[in-house]
Amino acid sequence: MKKKLLFIGMLCSAMANAQTIGLGDTLTLGDSKLYHRADTSTSVKENVIGGNTTWDYSGLLMEYGTPAATNTVIDISASTWMSEFPNAQYHENIPTGIQSFFTNTSTGVEVEGFVFTSAGVDYRVVYDDDNLKALALPMSLNDTYSDNIEGTAYAPFGGSTATADISGTATVIADGTGTLIIGNNTYANTIRVKTTETSSGNAIFQGVPVGQISVVRKSYAYYSTSTADNFPLLFIGNITITLPGNATVTQKIVWSIDDTENYLSITEDVIEDVSLEVFPNPADKSVNINTTAGTESVKVYNTVGKLIREINNPKQIEQIDVSDLSAGVYFVSATVNGQTKTEKLLIK
Repeated sequence: MKKKLLFIGMLCSAMANAQTIGLGDTLTLGDSKLYHRADTSTSVKENVIGGNTTWDYSGLLMEYGTPAATNTVIDISASTWMSEFPNAQYHENIPTGIQSFFTNTSTGVEVEGFVFTSAGVDYRVVYDDDNLKALALPMSLNDTYSDNIEGTAYAPFGGSTATADISGTATVIADGTGTLIIGNNTYANTIRVKTTETSSGNAIFQGVPVGQISVVRKSYAYYSTSTADNFPLLFIGNITITLPGNATVTQKIVWSIDDTENYLSITEDVIEDVSLEVFPNPADKSVNINTTAGTESVKVYNTVGKLIREINNPKQIEQIDVSDLSAGVYFVSATVNGQTKTEKLLIK
């Protein structure tokens, strides 16, 4: 019977045999798996590596009130992102997750890019110049390689979208084999694949250079042949995008094949989306910045990304003197818990 496995956020192929990822069973149209969202503060166990190791997630907590989601591979022609990823063969479609776009080849899996949503807006990376070799197969313990990546990043900025020609390197390694424990379940013959992508480039907004965009994505995917099917049992992924002006947007996702039925406290505070209001706009002497309670920082920077003003832990309404600034376009950003919103400011 043909076995399949699913690599959330970065597609790979199925286990050909124990603790080896092979070419025989790459994902195809219609493959799907139900996953449960787990606590994003879960440890990645960075240094638990090597052979005959044990990854102990017996205490894994689930996110309260977050429904399970089915990760499904669809043809790119059926994807709403078809025009943005024309070179992809498939779209790995998971609600509230990282949308990944990939193509199967005779030597592995090529990732054409990904999309994720934060605070209601989309961030997109398209490897349209040099795609990511997600897996060069077959792959066993300690197999590793690096791959150049190059393309375009699209990020919300100033009420519109900034673009950056980015380039960098991805490193893929099968860094451990052994036993994985999730809640009360134990899985033998597990292999972990760690992938790190780092890229950056100068951003352009409305035809003007505004600074640099950098993208760092890390993922840890655990696979086992001790079960009837060989979908990943656990996936931990983290993306950080640094925008012009050094504002950062971070998304961490932990998906588990098992629901441990141990949940985070339902009394935890819920962080609201970032709110930012700039008035008067245009301004000539001073400007008022109205932000969400608990905002960590407010920053003002010019069109080349130079930081002009910075207020840490601002009051909900801050008044900033701009009388010494030259007439032109500036940008105001507010950051709350890693989520950032930016508005354009005109100085008369």
